[in-house]
Amino acid sequence: MTLRLQFLGTGGSQPIPLPTCDCRVCRAAADGPPDARRGYSLFLPAVGAVIDTPEQAADSLVRWDVDRLDRCLLTHWHPDHAGGVRALSMRPTDREPDETFQEAKRRTAPTLVTTRAVYDRACETVGVLPYLVSEGFVETRFLDDEPATLSASDGGPPVTVRALPYRLDDDAPREATAFVFERAGVRLAVVADDARRFDVSRLPDGLDALVFECGTFGHGPDGERLRSPRLETDDLSHEAVLERVAAVDAGRTFLSHLGHQYARTYADYRALSAAYADDPDAPDGVAFPHDGQTVEIRQR
Repeated sequence: MTLRLQFLGTGGSQPIPLPTCDCRVCRAAADGPPDARRGYSLFLPAVGAVIDTPEQAADSLVRWDVDRLDRCLLTHWHPDHAGGVRALSMRPTDREPDETFQEAKRRTAPTLVTTRAVYDRACETVGVLPYLVSEGFVETRFLDDEPATLSASDGGPPVTVRALPYRLDDDAPREATAFVFERAGVRLAVVADDARRFDVSRLPDGLDALVFECGTFGHGPDGERLRSPRLETDDLSHEAVLERVAAVDAGRTFLSHLGHQYARTYADYRALSAAYADDPDAPDGVAFPHDGQTVEIRQR
C-alpha cells in the first residue's frame, strides 16, 4: 500500500517568478516548473484532499489536472495558505433537472477540515470564508477532539488524519496545526510553515515521510548575505530545520515553502540535496520538491 502525494505549489509568500523582477531566479522560472513556484499547496488524490489554498490555488488545481476536490485541510490562516479558499466553490456540478446551481453546489459541497482556532482566525482574515460556509457551499469538520477518517475514492482503505495544533506567537492561541495522515500503516506528517514553536517530539515515531518548511537562509548559494543577522531570529533557520528533521528521522523528508527571498533556483536546490546526501552529518533522505511533483509514500 502507498499514499500518493502531489505538490501543487512549493513556493512561499513570495512565489517565483515575481512581477517586475529580473533576477536570475525569476529568469530561470520564465518557462515554468521546475523553477517556477506557486503558493504552498499539496494534494492527496486518494481522498480528493487539497492541503492549503494559497492565492493561486484555483490556477494550481487546473494546471496539475486535479479532477476531484472533496476536502481541504487548512494548516493556518496566513493568506499564502488560506487566501485562495474560494477555489473550493469553483467546481462544476452535475445539476439535477429541478436544481439551481446554488442548490447543486450545496449538495456537492467539499469539507474544510482543520481546528476550530484555525477556522475562526481564517474567517477573520479571509473575508469570503464565512460566506461560503453560511451559504452551504463549504462544510466544516473540526479535529479538536478526535481524528477524522477520510473515505477513499480509489477503492483502497481510508485515510485517517489527526491535528497537532501549535502557536504562531508565544502569547497567541494555537492558530496553526500540523497534520498526521495514516493509510494501512503508511504514515505522513505535514508541518507547513512558521514551525518555530512546534515541538517535533509530538510527531509519531517511524514516519514514512515528512513535509516540513525549508526554513530561512541567511546567505545565498554564492555566499551573499540575504538578510540582516538581527532578523534571522524571527524565523526558523534552515540549519534549525535540519536539526529537527534529524530528530524526527522520517524515511523521506521534503522541504517546501521555497520562497523567492531564498535566491535559489531548482538547480541550486538539487545541488544542496546532493551535498546533504554526501554529508554523513546531514539527515538522510532530504529533498526539495518542485511544483507538479508526485511521490508514492511507502512503509519504510
